[in-house]
Amino acid sequence: MNLLTEFSLARRYLRPKRNAISVITLISLVGVILGVMVLIVVLSIMTGLSDAIKERLLKTSPHLQISPPPGQIIENPDQVIAVLKKYHGAGAAVVARPVIVQSRDRLLPRLAIGANYPQIDGRIQINWQLNDFGTTSPAKPMTRGTIIIGHGTARDLFVTFGDTVLLHSPSQLMKLVEVSAEGGITTAKEREINIPAELKVNGFFSTNSREFDENTVFINLEDANDLFDMRWGTADTVYGWLPDPFDMDRELAQIRTELKGYNVQSWMQIHQKVLGVLQVEKTMMFFLLIFIVLVAAFSITNTLVTVVHQKTREIGLLNSLGATPFSIMRIFIMQGLLVGLIGGALGIAAGILTVYWRNDLIRLFGRLTGREIMPDNVYIITELPARLVASDIITVGLIAVGLCTLGALLPALRAARLDPARALRYE
Repeated sequence: MNLLTEFSLARRYLRPKRNAISVITLISLVGVILGVMVLIVVLSIMTGLSDAIKERLLKTSPHLQISPPPGQIIENPDQVIAVLKKYHGAGAAVVARPVIVQSRDRLLPRLAIGANYPQIDGRIQINWQLNDFGTTSPAKPMTRGTIIIGHGTARDLFVTFGDTVLLHSPSQLMKLVEVSAEGGITTAKEREINIPAELKVNGFFSTNSREFDENTVFINLEDANDLFDMRWGTADTVYGWLPDPFDMDRELAQIRTELKGYNVQSWMQIHQKVLGVLQVEKTMMFFLLIFIVLVAAFSITNTLVTVVHQKTREIGLLNSLGATPFSIMRIFIMQGLLVGLIGGALGIAAGILTVYWRNDLIRLFGRLTGREIMPDNVYIITELPARLVASDIITVGLIAVGLCTLGALLPALRAARLDPARALRYE
């Protein structure tokens, strides 16, 4: 019996007369479709969410950070920046340390980033607001004696344009007390008078990252040097940017070779915990949801076992006409293959359409329930991100076909082992 005949029989057995078998076959097919669709949707959303988080990270952080050994500072950041320029990159000398921001009787802990504005302009994607109520202002952010804060910080401090705030350095505050070897804390006997930095609020900033906006302030590099008792022009670290943040392994290796003694970290290394969690979540979701397709494969096994029992006499007749056990086996394996191919193709199509219309479906569900599904005051995103990846689609399709084919293996083996004489006994 040739493959074309076997395929024709498999297709005919897949469409039995209207009975319980046809209903079970339809249910199995729907199970495969839903399983593949859910996998496609979830994987694309996880990929889109990962892309969105990476994009937000790159908006507010450099592609790489170059730091000196612990306890030291970079005395000449320009030399480090010159190395970056050799590889078509750019750099910025940065002092990033915690501070306490004070306005009247209100104190807030924040991270102060001190830098020269021309070096970070266009590198960190920040929306600067340097005018008040529509009035134009020629001022530039991060000039000497000024500070740029987020709207959340301004709200908590009750400050606006032109107000003055004080910046306290924790290292200066620590000089007011002495800590004994036993851990006791006493007032320092010889206390220095440390005057906090007095800076004028000349603008606000926004990066659409609530955590970054509410926990960061920007000041001039020289103001940061004064605040932390550093020589002018020195830095804690150098922020670096290269042409392609997703393909810079070669440049990183060469930069590490030239800057021996410095700690050079890429943005993926700095945020490896966040990126690692996203990858683990995507992998776990994949393995959990694959069980939907596995359940559908078991349904196919159940269906084909019933079909084998129903077609016992036909199988015996085929054997008596010269069909080999392998031919009989291939007929039923082809049934599972057909269910996998049809269910996989329809599931992929349904998944792609669902991904395409995902935000419209969310808004429709919100209108039907009368609730806002993704309120902007709770979530950092107002629309569900998603990105279809060809490799994910192909992998899901192949797994669906493979599981359905394996699900047909047991009934196929049973059909191949039927004794023709016993099968035709009641014919």
